[in-house]
Amino acid sequence: MQLQTYIKPQNFYDFYCWYISPKLKKIDLFIKTSWRGISVATAAQLLGISECEVRSIMKEEKITRLDRDNFCTVMKRGSSDICQYINREAELCAPPTYTMDDIAYIYGLNIEDVIKAGDITGIHEATALTLPCLFYHIPVE
Repeated sequence: MQLQTYIKPQNFYDFYCWYISPKLKKIDLFIKTSWRGISVATAAQLLGISECEVRSIMKEEKITRLDRDNFCTVMKRGSSDICQYINREAELCAPPTYTMDDIAYIYGLNIEDVIKAGDITGIHEATALTLPCLFYHIPVE
């Protein structure tokens, strides 16, 4: 038996880089390059949900064949963390700047941890460029 070593993220920046960002990039690339139909298995894998959940959403939404347009409908209804991050960001209309409340809401973080990170960094309204610095000071559990 081979022993696998798992590196525990030290902060939310590590967690974002190792777990969230690669998933977002795969979904983004797939949507931009997928011109044909999308299989249920592929959609499930990308969204981190079961094929059963994909089929259930398709049935409820009366989707007979997945394509890149209705893939977003499935994504909006998906139960995985990645679906929820994307949905909450979209709900806020992908703002150019993020308040501490926005960051806590989008990523399901403890607001006190986000505020503390803002106090440490002096960042109280983050942009895409300053989010990594802020994330670095947010502990993960």
